[in-house]
Formats: sequence, C-alpha cells, structure tokens
Amino acid sequence: MKIKLFIIIIISITIANDINSKFEFNQSTIQAFYFIVDANIYGEPLEEGVDWIVAYHNGLCIGARKWAGPYTDIPVMGDDGSNYSRGYIKSGELPVFKIYDQSEDIFYNANLSEQIPYPKGMVGMITIELLDVLLESSEITQHTLSNNQLYNNNNDYQVFNDYQYGKPKRFSYITSLPHDLNQYKKIVFNKKYFREFIGLSLITGILIYFDEDLIKKSRFMYDTFNISYTDNMKTIAEPFGQPIRVPGDLGSALYFIGDGWTQVSISMSFYCFGKIKNNNRALQTSNQILQGLVSAGFLTQLIKHITGRTSPFKSIDWDSHSTNEWNAGNIDVNDRWDFFPNQIEYHKYVSSYDAFPSGHLAAFMSTLTVITENYPEYPIIKPIGYTLMTLLSIQMMNNGVHWASDYPLSIAMGYSLGKIAVNNGKKNIESSQINYIIEPYANFDTIGLNLTYYLK
Repeated sequence: MKIKLFIIIIISITIANDINSKFEFNQSTIQAFYFIVDANIYGEPLEEGVDWIVAYHNGLCIGARKWAGPYTDIPVMGDDGSNYSRGYIKSGELPVFKIYDQSEDIFYNANLSEQIPYPKGMVGMITIELLDVLLESSEITQHTLSNNQLYNNNNDYQVFNDYQYGKPKRFSYITSLPHDLNQYKKIVFNKKYFREFIGLSLITGILIYFDEDLIKKSRFMYDTFNISYTDNMKTIAEPFGQPIRVPGDLGSALYFIGDGWTQVSISMSFYCFGKIKNNNRALQTSNQILQGLVSAGFLTQLIKHITGRTSPFKSIDWDSHSTNEWNAGNIDVNDRWDFFPNQIEYHKYVSSYDAFPSGHLAAFMSTLTVITENYPEYPIIKPIGYTLMTLLSIQMMNNGVHWASDYPLSIAMGYSLGKIAVNNGKKNIESSQINYIIEPYANFDTIGLNLTYYLK
C-alpha cells in the first residue's frame, strides 16, 4: 500500500466566497481539492465570477466553487465518519461534477478529461485539465438538484469503496459457471485451507452424532410458538412445469426465506434499482446473486445425488406412511444414508435422498455474502441476514426437511461461491505508480505550490 504525503506550500489571501444556497454542504475534516485548468459549455468558456462548478456524491452536494478562471479549485468533502458527512465520498470513489450556468439557471452534467478517484488522507490535491459539456452527450437538468446521476453515463465503470464496477454481461451468471467451479476447486483442494476443512468435517461429524436428538428438540418451535412443522406452502402457478409456491403460514414463511424465488426476487430488486439509477454496483449485485444461485444449486445437487441422505420427515418409516406419521406428530426419526443411490429411484422419491447438503441455506448464504461484500457501508445487513438464516435453519429442522449436520457444508459453500461471484464483478483500483508531482496553481483568491509525494 502506498502512503501519500502531502507537503503544501501555500500563500493565500482569503476572500469570503458567496456560496449559493443551492450548493450548501458541510465542512469535513477530510477534503480534496480538484483544480480545474479549463472548463466550457459546448466549447464556450465559463463566465468568471458567475458560473459554478459543483461536486456531488450519492445525490448530495459535497463541494462547490464559483468559476474563477484556470486552476479554479473545487473543495470536495469526504466522509470522515461523522454524522454531518454521512454519505459523502470515500477514498477510491469518483465524484460527479456539474456545471451550473447561473444566467440560464441550468445544470449540465460535465465530462472530465481524466477520471481520478478521490484520494486517501485528510487533504488531497488533484488537477483536471478539462471539464466540459458536449452537445451530443450532455444531460440537462433545469431548476432541480434531485435528478443528479451518480456517475456520467459514458463511464465504462463506476467506483465504490475502492472497487471498479462495470456493467455485467448478459447471461454471465450462467456462462460464469465453469469459471466458478474451477475457482471453487482451487479452494477445496488448497492445502492452505486444510485446517478449515478438518474443522468443518469435525463439526459435521459431531452434529451427525446428535442429529436425531436435535430434530426432536427442534419441535419447540411448535410447542412454544405454535409454528407449524408441516408443509403449508401453496402453489400459485407452474411456469414451464416449475411450481411457484408461496407461504401459507408463519412456518412456511420462515422456510420460504431460503427459497430460490426469494433470491431471484432480491436479485430483480437490485436489477430494477440499477437500471433506474444507472448504478453498476446494483446491476452487478443482481447478476452475482443469480450467479451464486446457479453455482450453489449445481454443487448442492451434485452432492445430494451422491450422498442420498433421507430427510427427517421421510425417515420414520421405510414405506410411504412416513410423511403421514410426521404430520401426525411422530418424531421417531432414523438417520439414513444411501450413497450413490439409484438415480431413477432418486427422482421418483426425491425427499428420501436429497437432505445433504441444504440448497436453501447455501443459496441464502451466497446471496447474503454478495450483498454484504458489495455494500460494506451498511453493517446492519449482516445481523439481519444471520438472524434470518438462523430462523431458516431451525425451521427446516422443525418441518423435517433437514438435519443440523446438513448446514456446515452448505454455509461454507454459500460463502465461498458468493465471494467468487463478487470477485468476478468488481476490480480493485490499483494505486498510482507516480513517485511525485509538483504543480503550481493560482486563482483569484489563492496562489501556491503543491508537492505530492508517494512513498512505497
């Protein structure tokens, strides 16, 4: 990691600036100054002392300066962790610049000659050679600040939290499957994770030993909270032969947390937001959720077809009366494994062979990992997600779909596949390789010399 050391030699004469009420922003202890060498609208230079250059982030004004000629410095406030700077820009992100033509009362989305991410440190200096508005690509917003775009529509990528996000390729959530499986193979067969593999195996083995007792104890969900242990999902449609089921009571609602349709709905929510707001991070999150769903579904189904473990509600009797016994309240379960089962029998009696591992939990964990990795600035997501995952896990034992030992591998798989999906869709910003920059600057109220030095 490089450390930026700013040595600033400034001779300044401070002249009070008349800040337009439209551009109010809070002062932050973290600031950067973008020095604009030249700025124009359709090739016409800005009017000195009249037109404004304004910086935005997340729809918030984070800095503004009236145009004062070459090297006008735009103060851009960063998020220093305080309430008054919440939502302001962070290191590695890109501010959005607009030009305000005061005589016409029009805002123009501005194009930058170079995209330089917001620097690290308390004070930063950045020089932009040209800020302009082109007739063929400008978007004009009159008399409002509410329609600010997060980034210029012509950008190939957008930056959030030191990562670049491009728009996902169509159907990449499917075409990425071979790559995802190859990456997952590198994790599974990597000696670096040997201890984690042993720990996962030990936890699973211990839970297998106590599985039957844990299933019986999970019935407290019904005894204490009257949460049903039977399947009360309702089918509302069957497109292409695949049933769309919705919850019929609280018990089935908890089970529905891990349903594939839930993950698809979350993905579509991010997709719609991304399309409406032109937000690549949301679009990538949508795509990565589906990508994790595809890879988790493939791997869990593969293992299910090999292990052939019977679900608890099917393990009371060997005949077809097991489900009736379970629905009647019988919890005298018997753990059974049938490795490499007959595949015809498997697809005829799926619940008698598909307990291990849990596809619901793997899909949920993958989705949660994708969201938390892409939106680290919202720490509340993790406790909410883990709470829902716990409720889902207990309910799947209460309704006899899974054993407790089905979960450790599912969680580990979901986490790994979610991380793989995220890494496919974002790129870490590389630090500058320049050792130092010395730049003079001057405007109507400030003259000085800026020395920026990079220590390796």
